[in-house]
Amino acid sequence: MAVFVPKQKKSPSKKKDASTGTSVLKKIPVLLVCVIGLVLVLLIAGGIWFFTLRGGNNPFSRTGSGDGEAFYRELADFDALLVKSESFEKPETLNRTLDRLAKRALGVESHLSILKRRRLLARQDPRFIAPYQKAAQEVAEAIPSSESLAAVAAEAMLRGDPVIEGETGAQLRRYGSRLSETMLKPLALSLYILLGDLQDPFRAAAIPNKETLYSAVLPETMIGAAAPLNFDLITDLALLRIFRGDIPGATEQINTLIRQPAAVSGNPEFIRLAAEFFYDYDNPLRAAELFSQFSDEQSMARQADALWRAGYVSGARNLWTLLLSPKQSEEEGSYATEEIKVRSLYNLATTTEDSKEKIADLERFLAQGPKLADNFGGRDGGQSYYTYGTVYYTRLLDTPQSILILEKEQTGSNLLLDLELLRRRGEMWPVDKAVAETWLLLNRYPEDPRIYQWACYFFDRQRRYEETALLMKEADHRQINGPWTALHESIRLIREGRLEEAEQRLTAIAPPHVTWQVPANRAQILEIRSDPAGALEYYETASTLVKEKKSAAEIRFRISRCFSALDQAQESRRALEQALQFDPEYFSARLELQRMDR
Repeated sequence: MAVFVPKQKKSPSKKKDASTGTSVLKKIPVLLVCVIGLVLVLLIAGGIWFFTLRGGNNPFSRTGSGDGEAFYRELADFDALLVKSESFEKPETLNRTLDRLAKRALGVESHLSILKRRRLLARQDPRFIAPYQKAAQEVAEAIPSSESLAAVAAEAMLRGDPVIEGETGAQLRRYGSRLSETMLKPLALSLYILLGDLQDPFRAAAIPNKETLYSAVLPETMIGAAAPLNFDLITDLALLRIFRGDIPGATEQINTLIRQPAAVSGNPEFIRLAAEFFYDYDNPLRAAELFSQFSDEQSMARQADALWRAGYVSGARNLWTLLLSPKQSEEEGSYATEEIKVRSLYNLATTTEDSKEKIADLERFLAQGPKLADNFGGRDGGQSYYTYGTVYYTRLLDTPQSILILEKEQTGSNLLLDLELLRRRGEMWPVDKAVAETWLLLNRYPEDPRIYQWACYFFDRQRRYEETALLMKEADHRQINGPWTALHESIRLIREGRLEEAEQRLTAIAPPHVTWQVPANRAQILEIRSDPAGALEYYETASTLVKEKKSAAEIRFRISRCFSALDQAQESRRALEQALQFDPEYFSARLELQRMDR
């Protein structure tokens, strides 16, 4: 700090002692500097001694506090006490000592040192297990950021054969979710395995960071080593991804294993799993390739199914024919073999283009009716195969023949047969009688949505819209619904002129629920809006989906109408002729052709 000193008048006495005064003034600053320097040296030396030579106050010591030396000295005294055998006779004394030390612990390392000693005691004497568990849980909750403490707390909970369920299981999962360090991931995965989470797909999918846990125990260098544990874990990971909806990730995982011959050579079940996966997730050709690696009949049947789905119908039919050959039938007379043979016969009948061959195959198929009922399982039991075959067969015959066969087969409660019989009889009945019989059938099967769906279609087709409205109200009352309800609701909206709402309902119907009626009604909306070109596109789509001949004829008639609006007379005539090929009795199409010929 600077100090202002006013000038003073020179004294004669100073002049007089000038020679001695000058030397004194020169010596004073030198002395002052020496004194100040000595004081600073002493202060620095004292600081160094204070901060370095006193280990307990060293901020860079193990604890960083003045209590560190005392803490570790008491910890050493406790270790010496453990050497004495009589110390275990008084567990409360040891627990109190550790409790006192825990209160003086200043960090994670200090707490871990205490817990290490508690763990040692718990391993040697079960009386120390409960205090160890309690202390570990308290510290883990007090310092939630420490993964090491969470790991120790989880280990402590597993002491003494606890019941791993309820709150104990929930707490172990919470500890597992805190373990993210690489060296602790195997412990976390072990906890989830111990809790049984990998046995339940719902619980397994809920495991946080499950992929990183697998990667910790499955390094890339071991994936191709064919270690059984690693292989099973990778398979489980693929299944978890499927369950979670990550199909691309599951595909990559499965392909990774397939490309490792050493990993899959001893695991044929994995090849089957992969084949079924590709079959279910739109890669049937890949599935057929994998199924071809097996020679058993079940795999051959699945390979044929996959080929058919992939569009290779001739290849599928060759395999079905082979499965029906005498050589195949002599190999085994098992349940599966009989089922595969009958299914192969049904598939051959439904995939041939030759109508005579189709009828012959179906007659052979239906001739094994008792076997179908006895051997086949499924949603409707064995009878379903026989029922489908019967319905398919009768649709190849004329109406009187079909009715005779269906009446003969109608021996019990079978909705599909009853509905088909009603449909074929309705071709010969007046509309009012068919409507009344439809309501009677609804009363027999009041909870089955299939009859509601067909009845809505029938009523709309007959333009009995008041019946449709009553049926929809009844379905709503019984909480019966499905994509078909949106379709018939859109038909009502079109009739009422609410085209935009109807279009929204139709657009919301997603595959695989899109039947031919969906594009047909969208086309009708465009026709009303005077857009024949747009309507024509939707009608063409509907014509590729429709199966029933009368409906196909109606679609071709509407296509003709669009061509006519576009001034394409030749295309319009061709569409009318096609309509009459589907339904020779289609009066509207015949009348329109006559009008064109005038």
